[in-house]
Amino acid sequence: MKRFFVVLCVVMFSIISMANAQSEEGVASFQPKKDSWKRSSNAFDENAKSHMLKIANRIGEDALRVIIESEKVSCFTVSNKKPDFDGQVIDGYSLDGFCGVIDGKNLDLIRYLLIGKTDAILFDKKEQCVVSPKLMFRFSRGFDNVDVMWSAPCYSTAFYYSGRERFFNLKPISEDIEKLVKFYSQSAIDIDDILSGKAQEILEDRKKPQSTGIKKSWGNKTENTEADGKASKGWGKWE
Repeated sequence: MKRFFVVLCVVMFSIISMANAQSEEGVASFQPKKDSWKRSSNAFDENAKSHMLKIANRIGEDALRVIIESEKVSCFTVSNKKPDFDGQVIDGYSLDGFCGVIDGKNLDLIRYLLIGKTDAILFDKKEQCVVSPKLMFRFSRGFDNVDVMWSAPCYSTAFYYSGRERFFNLKPISEDIEKLVKFYSQSAIDIDDILSGKAQEILEDRKKPQSTGIKKSWGNKTENTEADGKASKGWGKWE
């Protein structure tokens, strides 16, 4: 375990360093509050080690290793499954869409929020709210997979690995979750379109130039008009 956490610290230091240097592309273009993404140069102090150890103790060392060393991360949009639902499911949730393969700085950010940001999780505080699943990230390493669900509102995450389910309270990063949910939900392709073979057609349509507005002149004034374009859970299930 000690040797694993030495390696873990080195890997997570790399992840946090890359998160500090986000570009203006993809998720990084959200324009967070000034200085909100800056990290301490002493990234792995005792608080950071304690934070990582708490996560590993709850989800398991093997699950944490898959997340850190994942070879592929896929994104899906999900929702609570209705009683009469007979479509595609993932971890008991309705599988609604596919929002792509996550890599580069976007993946660095998601990893950081999940396991690297020391004040992101309220380990000992429960919220009286209904989980509302929005995104599912599947971290894959060889034949091993860890699924991570994000809920918004009732800001939380659930880790699924080897038949186990572990929930964490993510209320401190509710704004980040909202932005990421909006970003990936807008880019998702409906699962029915994928199954019917329409995904490529949709992707091609998205590449075409889109009208951003219609300019109308009224006398000496110019007006711009935009073109229109599982069962619920609470906290503490693992306790």
